[in-house]
This record gives sequence, structure tokens and C-alpha cells, in this order.
Amino acid sequence: MVVKEFFAITVFQIGGICSALLVSRCSLDGESFVDMFVVILQFTYNVEVLVSALFALYTHLLPKDAEAFEHYNAFSAKKLDERVSFIYFLCPWDEQANKIGKINLAATGKDLMDDDKQGDVTVDLFATLDMETMVVSERSSELTNSQTLGLLMGFLAVDDWFHAHQLLERLSPINPVEHIQICNGLFRLIEKIIFPAYNVVCQMQISIAGVSPGSSADPVTTSLSFNKSFISMPKELFEMLASAGPYLYRDTLLLQKTTRVLRAYCLCALELVGNGNGAFSSHTVAIGNKNPRLHLKDARLRIEEALGTCLLPSLQLIPANPAVGQEIWELMSLLPYEVRYRLYGEWEKDDERFPMILAARQTARLDTRRILKRLAKENLKQLGRMVAKLAHANPMTVLRTIVHQIEAYRDMITPVVDAFKYLTQLEYDILEYVVIERLAQGGREKLKEDGLNLSDWLQSLASFWGHLYAPFSLSYFYGLPFIYYVFSEILLLYLILPWISMECFTQFAGCRLSDGEAGLYCWRCCGPDKIGCKKYPSMELRGLFQYLANQLKKGNGNELVLLQELIQQMANVQYTENMTEEQLDAMAGSDTLRYQATSFGITRNNKALIKSTNRLRDSLLPKEEPKLAVPLLLLIAQHRSLVVIKANVAHIKMVSEHFDRCHGTLLQYVDFLCSAVTPTSSYALLIPTLDELVHQYHLDPEVAFLIYRPVMRLFRCQNTSSSFWPLDCNEVMNLAEKESEASDTSSTLVLDLGSSRNPVSWLKLLDTIKTMLPSKAWNSLSADLYATFWGLTLYDLYVPRNRYESEIGKQHAALKALEELSDNSSSAIAKRKKDKERIQESLDRLTTELQKHEEHVESVRRRLAREKDTWLSSCLDTLKINMEFLQRCIFPRCTFSMPDAVYCAHFVNTLHSLGTPFFNTVNHIDVLICKTLQPMICCCTEYEVGRLGRFLFETLKTAYHWKSDESIYERECGNMPGFAVYYRYPNSQRVTYGQFIKVHWKWSQRITRLLIQCLESIEYMEIRNALIMLTKISGVFPVTRKSGINLEKRVAKIRSDEREDLKVLATGVAAALAARKPSWVTDEEFGMGYLEIKPVPAPAPKSLPANSTALQNGAGLSVSPAEQIGGSRTASAGSLHSDSGNLSKESRRSDVDTLKQVDEMSNKQSEDNSKVTTKTTVEPEARPVVKRHAAAGSLGKQAKQDSAKDDGNANIAPSVKGTNSSTRASDHNSESKVEIAIAKSSELKVYNDGSESSDLEYDILEYVVIERLAQGGREKLKEDGLNLSDWLQSLASFWGHLCKKYPSMELRGLFQYLANQLKKGNGNELVLLQELIQQMANVQYTENMTEEQLDAMAGSDTLRYQATSFGITRNNKALIKSTNRLRDSLLPKEEPKLAVPLLLLIAQHRSLVVIKANVAHIKMVSEHFDRCHGTLLQYVDFLCSAVTPTSSYALLIPTLDELVHQYHLDPEVYLVQSLGACPTLFICLSVAFLIYRPVMRLFRCQNTSSSFWPLDCNEVMNLAEKESEASDTSSTLVLDLGSSRNPVSWLKLLDTIKTMLPSKAWNSLSADLYATFWGLTLYDLYVPRNRYESEIGKQHAALKALEELSDNSSSAIAKRKKDKERIQESLDRLTTELQKHEEHVESVRRRLAREKDTWLSSCLDTLKINMEFLQRCIFPRCTFSMPDAVYCAHFVNTLHSLGTPFFNTVNHIDVLICKTLQPMICCCTEYEVGRLGRFLFETLKTAYHWKSDESIYERECGNMPGFAVYYRYPNSQRVTYGQFIKVS
Repeated sequence: MVVKEFFAITVFQIGGICSALLVSRCSLDGESFVDMFVVILQFTYNVEVLVSALFALYTHLLPKDAEAFEHYNAFSAKKLDERVSFIYFLCPWDEQANKIGKINLAATGKDLMDDDKQGDVTVDLFATLDMETMVVSERSSELTNSQTLGLLMGFLAVDDWFHAHQLLERLSPINPVEHIQICNGLFRLIEKIIFPAYNVVCQMQISIAGVSPGSSADPVTTSLSFNKSFISMPKELFEMLASAGPYLYRDTLLLQKTTRVLRAYCLCALELVGNGNGAFSSHTVAIGNKNPRLHLKDARLRIEEALGTCLLPSLQLIPANPAVGQEIWELMSLLPYEVRYRLYGEWEKDDERFPMILAARQTARLDTRRILKRLAKENLKQLGRMVAKLAHANPMTVLRTIVHQIEAYRDMITPVVDAFKYLTQLEYDILEYVVIERLAQGGREKLKEDGLNLSDWLQSLASFWGHLYAPFSLSYFYGLPFIYYVFSEILLLYLILPWISMECFTQFAGCRLSDGEAGLYCWRCCGPDKIGCKKYPSMELRGLFQYLANQLKKGNGNELVLLQELIQQMANVQYTENMTEEQLDAMAGSDTLRYQATSFGITRNNKALIKSTNRLRDSLLPKEEPKLAVPLLLLIAQHRSLVVIKANVAHIKMVSEHFDRCHGTLLQYVDFLCSAVTPTSSYALLIPTLDELVHQYHLDPEVAFLIYRPVMRLFRCQNTSSSFWPLDCNEVMNLAEKESEASDTSSTLVLDLGSSRNPVSWLKLLDTIKTMLPSKAWNSLSADLYATFWGLTLYDLYVPRNRYESEIGKQHAALKALEELSDNSSSAIAKRKKDKERIQESLDRLTTELQKHEEHVESVRRRLAREKDTWLSSCLDTLKINMEFLQRCIFPRCTFSMPDAVYCAHFVNTLHSLGTPFFNTVNHIDVLICKTLQPMICCCTEYEVGRLGRFLFETLKTAYHWKSDESIYERECGNMPGFAVYYRYPNSQRVTYGQFIKVHWKWSQRITRLLIQCLESIEYMEIRNALIMLTKISGVFPVTRKSGINLEKRVAKIRSDEREDLKVLATGVAAALAARKPSWVTDEEFGMGYLEIKPVPAPAPKSLPANSTALQNGAGLSVSPAEQIGGSRTASAGSLHSDSGNLSKESRRSDVDTLKQVDEMSNKQSEDNSKVTTKTTVEPEARPVVKRHAAAGSLGKQAKQDSAKDDGNANIAPSVKGTNSSTRASDHNSESKVEIAIAKSSELKVYNDGSESSDLEYDILEYVVIERLAQGGREKLKEDGLNLSDWLQSLASFWGHLCKKYPSMELRGLFQYLANQLKKGNGNELVLLQELIQQMANVQYTENMTEEQLDAMAGSDTLRYQATSFGITRNNKALIKSTNRLRDSLLPKEEPKLAVPLLLLIAQHRSLVVIKANVAHIKMVSEHFDRCHGTLLQYVDFLCSAVTPTSSYALLIPTLDELVHQYHLDPEVYLVQSLGACPTLFICLSVAFLIYRPVMRLFRCQNTSSSFWPLDCNEVMNLAEKESEASDTSSTLVLDLGSSRNPVSWLKLLDTIKTMLPSKAWNSLSADLYATFWGLTLYDLYVPRNRYESEIGKQHAALKALEELSDNSSSAIAKRKKDKERIQESLDRLTTELQKHEEHVESVRRRLAREKDTWLSSCLDTLKINMEFLQRCIFPRCTFSMPDAVYCAHFVNTLHSLGTPFFNTVNHIDVLICKTLQPMICCCTEYEVGRLGRFLFETLKTAYHWKSDESIYERECGNMPGFAVYYRYPNSQRVTYGQFIKVS
């Protein structure tokens, strides 16, 4: 009947009845319900229609959604209150929350257990689940009353997930999954979806069951190797897991199945990306159209969602089941740590949605605090397991609570760390996240209130983190009970597991495990290699390292304390500043000796330590990126500098503390990397190169060398593969190799690290080092010495033999003690045998290493002895050697670490004992103590000043050793270059023993004064650093009683200071002084009879400050004149004389305060003291330095110079000199006084012309002329601003004629005036110098030469003179005298000698005319420039002709390097149009070469003393020499000017030239070509044969004319005879010179032909050869003078005719005309463009000559490389005659 009624019911009615039946199915029996539902389905069109009908009636179901939500919220609030009350009910204390977490750390474990009267602490792990069961049972009635929940169960029953999911989301506010029936339906669907995939996983697990859990095989690789079926999960699974949420805990078996399936899903996605479809069967891969990487990304996102919404929350409700946590970890371990940390952070955000989770966390928190209150060593095993059980379920809550307690109570670290042995890998990972979370948490200061020390919580956290990784033994892990479980596990794994199903195994894993079973599971999960010898190997450190790196990028370095603790605990690498003497001495020894001194009882081969060290290394250098070892190293090194640069603190003491802390971390970290990354070649491949460290990462040189030093020891000699730097390569070479090998083997050193990096030569390393310091620093240092200093270590210089023998003695004593043991049991005998073997092994190792160490030091010393002569011999500025050495080497390294401080002292001793030329030991100590020690003390940090004190201690100890006995002094110092009186001359006389005692006295007094000054300072840092310094040197200082008492008084005063840290330091210093007081001596005893101790005068209130200042600046004590030895006069203790004959710059540097030379011979000293030390210079700081106080007899008083301003008349007084200066009028402005002086003069002299004048009148006349020049109010230029005023030209002409005629005129006043004006930038008065040179030396400058004159400029001296002498004969005596007089005025015997300063000032002014032009029109600049340029050419021409021989000229002028870099002659500025770009600024060095060119022609071949450059050396060598000589003889050229200057090789000159241009310029040029171009002249390339023949013809015509004369008188005959002799002499000279000129040009051409192949062949950028050649060579020189313009054209023709490879003549002319000519015309001056036109004329003349006839073209161009079509390929086809016509 019921069935028939359904036929008349509409579809909507069917839906309503179906819904009602579903809701009320409980009132029907099962069979009736099923039958009715089947009928509904049969008579309904389809299920979709039925479902649509049901949803249409959803709004009519009861109860309504709003009512259900309101009812649930009220129910939840009520139960939440009940849960909270229940949680506190679980606490056994009355005070409950007030006592929770308050732990009595003073109580022992026994006391804590006794306090609990109710027995042992217990934890109810199921309390939360019981509460949840009660809640679920109370909500069970909702299923019977809610039609919507019934509908949901119906959907789940028919597997309709689509609509069930929609309904679940709609009902989510009432948490429908909490109902067990709904939850089971959902679990059934999940089980159904994962079933196929899980079967595959089970088969795979059973297949690999035989693989050992602890094997090294990668589980990912292993699992996929057995599984070729692709696993892909639908999105519905993840929707179901999200809906299930934390309730998946109800089915532990399903949770683990799901986790394993998801892991397999992720592995398949990874494998698909790695190996593609080939890794699986083709029919099993089904990812649609997705890219494998997109599929992997999608899979990871889904897995992350499942973990965050379901798996991790479910873990919190599973009581103490480590198997579940391990399964989840196996899945999470496939995710990057960033993703894992994000999941941990989001884990606790949804507490209110699930009150049961909140209750579980609160319960876990309370239980954790209860356990921590009682945790102690006595109950560690029991309570530690309780902690682990709590952490298995709520790891985040439990671990965060523990970390909070550790931050507050440091004493908890040890028991907590020991309790953590029971945690799983997931919990270790969460623990690391919690620690990083606490570090990154804001609102807490990481420094204490003083701003110096780290906060207690940060230090506790760092200590906890370090102890967490400390190695320990297996027997401590679980004890004997655990061994039983280990064997049980082995039986289970290998005998039972392969035969049982995974269902049984997972059911076992889901049960409640006992403590032993928990340990058993840990063994299964981790394997024996991960549990046995390290505490917690599963902890991943990359997250922490990344956090530290991020903090360092932000400039925060306080967290580096964690890195320090990790390195200390895991690798036993500790950093300590306060080393004992034994430890510090052992640091110089071998690895074994160093380890025994710093291992703190841990044996060298401790396996646990080795494994933990390797694990720390692998965390920094994992297989996958990022590898943070090097980035962390570089960030720490950079942060070390930023601590000082970006310091934002109130007191400098804070900066000091922060810097020391970061510096200590850097030392510790580098030490760890060097020891952990082995072999050293692996370390070398890991770190950047030295160039990258300095220039790319901007590290300080000392830090860069700290990192790179181990790599430098990998440089090996190419000749001997077994010899590494710094060993002596020659010691392993046979005799024949030694004879053929050069003394310097540095060029054979190569660093070869394999194919991954290009080999690096030692010379290339030196080139890198040269870029690390300013170029001027290399004037007083050499790269070889710098590299040697920073590359060596204390092990290379010093053998701590006492420490070796002490350790060897300890080992012998240990062996003897073992032999005396009486226990003869088998175990004792076995133990003794093992100990004996260990001790004997250590003993043998120490003995062998001692022998090797001695051999090593000896070998290093041989290398240093061989190289020492080249270290400082080539330094240009020897006066600054010690200052630069201290600044660049000693101070940076001696303040770096305590062993480095000792190393610096030993290195200085090595330099001294080797007899290093130009290294003066006495001056080194003097500069250290008297000039640099006080500022160094003031600017050092606390630790740095301690290291500096150690260095000073070692230095003073050595000095006191030398002073202790005269025999010791004579043996170790008496004949050493380091004790030379004149340290610029190492072979000069030595400092005597008596003089050394006086110097020593000075040092002692200086140290006392500076320490007293610091101790009396108001600056905290100065006081503290002085106390620390005094502590470090207390073993050797003070020596005298007077100094000690003075220091004691100051220290006693500080002991009453309010600052506690200063009190503590002062107390220690006072104790050290008191202990040393018995060894103090009197001043007389210290002087040993060599000192004259004068009583201290009463202090004068007004006069003392100056004297005291002088004393503080290092002035020596006065010495009695009676104290003379062998007729020599004794100098003051602090006044070693610098060289008296130096140039002006050397005179300025002489300082009496500096210890330079002692006890000069009396005649030499009197000569020195008579000389005036002030000299005129061209540098901006030209005024003389006022000398400090000096003792009588040391140096003469320095004369004042330029004391008044140089404007008006005030600048004349210092310059005007007379025979009797006392008679000069004080007011030179009054002309009437001049007239009176003239009238009163009565001393008259009669000259040849009959005029009468006195010397006084000539002197006054010079003064009047200078006065007129200096007088203001008159313009020196005409109104047009171009030409000189008439009065100035007249005055100049008058002065020139006057000085030419009257030799009594003194010119030095005028020259001084001109120099002063040039310093001010005024060059108009140079017209006087032009007139003087023209009138007195007949050296004229003219721009408008005739063709004959210009052609003659290429000839010999005779030809040139005849072309420009203007009728004056060559041997005119009056001209010779006036020339010499002008020269002597510029170069007088006494100072100042103004020849060179005037030259340099003119050259500099020439540039300043353009740079500092302040005129209305550019034409004015052009005129002024041409005028100054002409004066320069004229003045240089005069100097070259007047200062003879050329070697004297070479000694007079500065070197080429000084001209360019010291005097900045960077003169020529041109605008040249580059390819399609704007005009580019080009700089050349033509002025420097103009001055230095005559000196270049003094370079001579060593093989042939008669052959000078640029002649061909081979032409004067015999055949045998030619065969043995290399084709390139440039290396044999040497400039030797005698003992006054060191010889200079041609190669060194080329090195100087390479510094003149930008480095990129040398890509298209070579230094050889550049030097050749600028060194040659027109005389070397071209013979003006027509001019020679023309002059010879003139001489023949003159002879013929003489013979035709008819006057036969005796006078006429005598005159004709004399004229004939003169003409014949001129004729013979011209004929000879023509022949010599032709031979000279031919010889030069042979040299050029031999060298041409090397000029451009090595250029990297051949495309820019012609542009660079024009820019750097042609344009600067062709616009310099008219002969230079002709020379440039001839040089280009020479390059062409020689067939120079890669020089393309056609391209040269094309670039000249088409690209550069127009901008050059626009930017030249009037005279320059005329010279440029002459060069273009010569170029076009040659080109038109080639074009004139095809035969000429073919002969001169057709086969030349300069006419190659492809100029990058010289041997390619040539430009045809027709093509050349088109180009022309």
C-alpha cells in the first residue's frame, strides 16, 4: 500500500518523505528503511533530481541554522569554563596558578621529592580525552533532534562527498565532526580514497624491510628505487582532511596511513621533477596537462594544508605516541625548513575553534611546570621521560614552556638537556623553531642596562643551545635496560617484520607505548648512527644559521653568542683572550702541541667530537643550497667593521665591547672552518679569492689575510711539487738546478686547485696585494715583504722547544705511572696496554713534530735570508719605512690576537737577525714608542690594547736582553744593519753600546710619561687601556725605581675611583708593581755609567709647558759635552742624524724627536750642523716644519722661510741676501733710504767697461727690481688680457742685459721671488726668466722656425747649434761664463737650490693655467698657456745643456715616478671624439718625459758598458754572447748613477710607466712601446743629410773664400790661419758627426726591428690600438713642440717600415683624420694647432708620396702589415693600390 501511494507523489513530495525517513530512520527497522529508500531511487528519474529536491526543502528542516548555532555557542562557553576548572583541579597545590612555574632552584632533587607528601609526580595523559568524551556524550542527543545532521549522515552513507562537503562547510560553526557517527563516516571515505595508494606503499615498505634503519642509503632514493607506480591524490582527500581537522586523532591507524600516503605522494612528485616520466610506468603517470614542477608545487601546497589543518592538530590529542610524531616528521622532513617553521607558527592560532586543543595545551603547560620544579640529577631518568611523553603530544607548548624557564634559570640547562634525550626528530625541529622564535621576539633588550654585556636570557639561551649539541657516550643514553630493547628491535626488524602485514605494525605503533617501547621506536626511527655518539643529531641548524645571517644583514650581531656556543660545544674550538704563558707558547707549536694546550682534557681522536664537528660543518655546508658557511663568514667580517662605523651608542666603551665580541666570534669561526674543512685545498675552493675578499666584499686587509692565509700555504714551487710556500724551494733542488735558478724563486710559485679554478701565480698574488694599499704606501714597502709578513705564522718563525720538552716529559711520566700500577687483573692489564699505546703514540708524534718543526723553521729562514735583500732595497722613500711598516703591518696584526702579537715581535727580530737592508731596528723601536704608542693606546679596544701590550712586552724583553750585557750586544747587534747610525746607509757605522743605553733610557722615560699622561686623563678609555697595558708589560717594566714610584702613585689614586671596573684593574696593577718592586734599580744603575743624570730643576710655571711638550714628543735628554769617545762628540739620546745631503723633502722630514742616528764623527757633525735645513719645495705644504726642542749639538737651528706673506713687499725680506745683512735697512719700502745707502757706500770696483759700482749697489738694484715687480696697483697684462704690459717687458729686457754684462749681480732673490709667485699661481713674471736664459745662455725659444732650422733640429749638437746660435760661436768664453753663472745661481753650494723647485713649479703652473683659469675669454687661457709652455721648453733646454755631464743632470732631477706621482705632473688634457660618443677626457705625461728623457739615454747594457739605450746592445757583443743572449735585451739595461742612488733596471722603469695610465689603456698598448716612443728623439730616427751637406758646403765655401783673400800682411795671415783652423775644425766635426749620426740611426733601427714583434702582440684589445696610440702618444707629443710634431710623423713611418705587427697604418691615418682631427683642432691653443698642422703635413706628405706612383706603393706598402685589410690579422690580404686611392 505504501508503495502504491508513492506513484501519485510529486518529485518534491518524494524529497520531503525521503528527508523525513532519513531523519527518523531510527524508528524503523533496518529492512523497512532500506526497502523504502530503494523504492524512492527506483521511481525517481535520477539521484541528482532527488538531491536537488532535498536541497530545495533544506530551509524547512529543523532546527534552523541560527538556532543550532546559538545553542552550540552557549553549550561551548559552559563547557569551556568547566574545562578550565577541571584543569586547575588537576594541580595538587592549593594556590594553583600562583605557585605554577615558581621553582626553588636552591632545593635538591631529594628535597623536592620530599616536599611532595603524596608520592611521585604523575601525569594523566588522557585527562583531555576523558573531558572530550564527556562533551561528545552530552551532544549525542543532537543527532536525534537535528534533521540537517541526519541529512549529512545520509550523504556520507551514500558516498556523496560533493554535497556532504557543502553541508559540512555550512554547519561548521556547530562543529559537526565532533559527533562520532559523522566522524566515522568521514573516516570511511578517507580510507576508501587512500586504499589503492596505501597498498602500493605497503608493498614498498615490505620490500625494503631488509634495509638497515641506520644504513647510509637515502630513504627517498631507496623507496623510489623499489616503486615504479606513480601516486597521485585527488583534491577531495585534502578537503576531507581539512573537514576532519584535529579529530583524526580518533583513528591513529588512519592518521599514520594518511601520513605515509602523503609522503609517497610528495616523493613521486619530486621524482617526476627530477627524472621525468621515465621514473614510472607510462600508464601510471596522470597529472593532466600540468608541468611536473607545477604539479610538485600543487602537491606541496596541498600537503602543507593537510598538515596545518589536520595532522599537526591531531597530534596534540594523541597521548604519548612517538610513532605518530615520527610518521609526521617523515612527511615534514620533505619540506624546506622555511615551510616547516611557518606551519609551526600557524599551529596555535585557532585555539578557540577547538576548546579541547586549548585544554590539552593548558594541561601540558601545567604538567610541564610541575615536572620542571622537581627536575634534578637524582630523578633525571624518571622525570625526563615524563617530559618526553608530554612533548610527544604537545611539542610546541611543552618546549616553549621549557625554553621560557631556561631563560630565567640558567641552572636548569644541564638537567633539561639530559632529559631531551628522549625526544623525537619532530620535537627537535620544533625546539629549534622555538629558540629562533624567542630570539626574534620583540620587546626584550638583548643587552643589559649598562649597554655592554649580553642579557641573562640571551646568554642562557645560547648556553642551552650549545649544550644541546655536546657529544656524549652511548652507555649514558638509556642504560642497560635499553640494550635489551635494542636486541629486541633487531629481532623485530629482521625476523618478524617482513612476515607481518603493515596493518599489524601500524596497529602496534598506534597503541600506548611504555618508556622502553618509546626508546625502541626512537632506535627504529633514527638508527644507531644517529643516536650513539652525538646527543641530538636530528636537530637541523640551517634555520638558526639563516636567522643569524639575516640579523647580521640588519646590523645586529648580539645573537652571534649562539654561534660561539655551538662551535665551542660541538667542535671544541674555544676562543679565549686570557691565555697562560704555557698556552701562548704552545700556540707556536705543531697541531698536537696546540691541541693539548687548548683541548681542555678532550682527546684528539674522540669519535664523538669528530662526528659532532662534522655535523656542524655539514649544517653549514649541506649538499643542497644555500650553503651558509662563507656568507656567514663574510657577514661576520663585515659586521666587525660596521660596529665601529655605524656605532649608535652613548659611550665609546660600548663600541669597544661590541667590537671585541664580534672579533672573537670571527677568530673562533675561522679557526673552526680551517680545522673542519679538510684538506686545505677544499677550504681554498670554498672561500673567495684574496682580490674578491678585499675589493668585492670590502674586508679589511688584516681580516682578508686571516681568511686567506691557509690558502697561501698551498702555493708550491713548479720545479718541486713537494715544496710549498713558505719553505725554501732551493733545498729540494739539485746543484745544477740551483745554479740555473735565479735567487728569487717567487716567480715559480703557483697555486693550482684543479680544474675548478685557474692557476694563480705568486706574482699575480703580489699584483693583487699592490691594489690593497694606497700607491704611496709602496714607496716605503714592497709587496713581497707585505705578503711574507701577512702570510707567515708564529709556527714559521719560532720553535717552542721548552713546551715540546715539557709535554714529552709529561708523556714519559704518564708511562712511568702506568708501569707502577699493581693491579694485574685481565681488564686492568688490557686497559694499561691500551693507555700505553695511546701515550706512546702521542709521545712519538710530539718527538717527530718537534724535529719537523725545527726543520721547517730552518727552511723558512733560508728562504727569508735569500729574499731579504729585495724587500726594502727598491723603496723610494726609505725615511718612512718603519712608519709604514708599523702602520700597515705591525699594528693591524699585533692587535688581532694574542698569538699574532707574539708573532709580530718575532718577525721584527727575524728582520733584525737576518740583517735586512734598510730596516733599522733602533729606529723601529723608537718610532713605536716615541711616535705611535700613545695614540695606539688611546684608540684600542680592551682586548686590542692587551694584545698591543703583549707585543710591547716582547719588544722590551728583547731590548733589555741586548742591554743586559755588552758581549750580548756586540754579538747580536754590533754588526747588524739594523743598528746602523745612518739607516739609509746600512753599511754605515753602528750604534755603540753606550749610545744604545742612552736610547734605552729615552724609551723608558717616554713609556713612563705616556702612561702617566693616560692615567691622569679624564677619559675613561685612556685610563682603562693604560692599566691594561701596564698589566701586560709588568714583567719587564718599569725598570727604574723612580718610574715605578711615579706609576704606583697614579695607580693608587685610581683604586679609590668610583668606577668599579677601574678599581679592579688598578688593584691588579698595584699587585703586579709591588711584586716587581725588588727588581727596580736606580737611574745610575740603569745607565751603567753611560748616562749623566742631571737633577730635576724646580718647575717654572711659565716656561715648562713648552719643554714638557717637547719631552712628550720624544725629545732626548741632553748629554754632557765632556762625554766623548775617540774624539767624537756625543749626540743627545734621541737625536740620531738623518742624512744632511738629502733633497728638500728629506730635510723637511728630519725630526730631532725621531731616533735616527747616534754619535757622528765630530767633523762630519759640524759640517751637518752648519747646513740650513729649510728648502723650497713645490708641494702645497711647502712651509718648513718648526723643529721640536733638541739638545745642543744635534742639529743647527732651522732657518725661517716664508714667514711673512708673499704679497707686496713682505715677501722680499726673506729672499734678499747681502754680504752683511746687519747693515740692511729695516724698511725696504723707502727709496730714500736706498739712495742714502748708495751715497754712503765707499767701496767701489772698476769693471772692464769703465763703469764704477759697488757690490752693495748691485744688491740694492736687485732689490729695487724685485720691489717694482711686487708693487701693487699696476696690471702686468695689457687691457686685452693677452699680452704682457710694456713696463714688464722693458723691465725683463733690462734685467736680462744687465745680468749678462755684470757678473756681480746675485740672482737668487729673483729666483725665490719667481718661485713664490708661481706658488700663488702668478706666472706673468716668467718673462724675466726667459730673458735671463736667452741673454746669459743664448738658449732661445721660437715657434716660427724655418724649414732649414726645423730640419737641423734632427741633427747633431753642432748642426743644431749652428741653426739656432744666431751668429754666436760655440766656444765663446763670455757666453760660457755667463751660462755657468746662471747655472750656479740656480744651483749654489749652499741651500736653497732653486733649479729643480723652479722647474717643477713651472711645469705645475702650466697645468694650472688651464685648470684654474679665471678669464673672460678662452683666448686668454690659450695665450697664457703657450707663454708658460715656451718658458718650460726653454728652461729644460738650458738645464740639459748647462748641467753636464748628463749623469749630473740625472742626479739633480727627481725620478720619473716622483715626477708623476709625487709632483703630479699630469699635464696634457685633450678632448678627443670617441666612436659615436661625447668628447672624452684624455691625460698624458709629456712634461714628465720632457724632463726625464735625457736620463733614459743613460741606461746601459750590463753586458757591454759602452752601449747605451737606445743603441742596439747586440752590435757590440761577440758571437758567443749573441747566441746566449735572449732576443730581448731590455732586461739587461740598468741606470747606475753611483753610490748616491740605487741602480734602476729598465724593467723597473717599465713598472713605473705602467702606473701612469689607467689599467685598461694597457689592453691596447705595451709599456715597452710607450717607453720607446717617449724616450726617443728625432735624432734617433732621421738623418737630415741635406742639412749636413749644406753646412759642410758652407764650410768649404768659407775656406775657399779665405784662400782667395789677397791681403798678405802678417796680421791678416795670422787671422786667416786662425779662421782656417776654426772652419776646418767645424768641417771635420760635421763630417764625423754625419757618419756617427748615420751609424746611430742604423743601430737604433736594429733595436727597434728586434723589439717590434713584442710591442703590440700581447695586447688584449687590438681594435683600440690606434685610438689609444693617438690618445696616449701622438697627440700629446705632436702638440708639444715643432720638432716633436716632425718626430711623431717619423715614428709612425718607422712603425710602418719595420712591419710592426698589429699596427695598421691605414687605420691609423683614418682614425686620425676621420675621428679625432676635428675635436683636436677645436681644443688646441694657437701654438698647439700649428704643431698639429705640421704633424698632419708630414703625414699627408707621406701618404701622397705613396699615392704618386703604383710602383712606389707596391714597394713601400704593398707587402706591409700596416696595409692589411683586416688589421686584427697582420698576415691577411693587403689594401690594393686602387683601394688606397679611394681611402685617400
